[in-house]
Amino acid sequence: MAAALGVSPAFLSAVELGKKSAPSHWIGRITEWLDLDQGEKEELEKTWDLTETRNHIRLVIGPSELSRKVAFWLERRYFELDEETLNKIQSIISQEKS
Repeated sequence: MAAALGVSPAFLSAVELGKKSAPSHWIGRITEWLDLDQGEKEELEKTWDLTETRNHIRLVIGPSELSRKVAFWLERRYFELDEETLNKIQSIISQEKS
């Protein structure tokens, strides 16, 4: 995919990890590369707008490698989490405060 976007694998990885922002011109390249129809392109654009406005978890130095991995996982999947999963996470957080 990095080659299709005209970037290095390292840059693409940094975008996937939230360390770099994805350039908006990628929408056109991704649309062509995946041969998306108009509806799929519009959905991609909506999702792109969400990523532009979301708040990022900024982690320069975390307490451990595991804590950084968990935080990055949550950041990448935040909008995919369903109610049940969010309730489970909230339950775990609530237990830790006690």
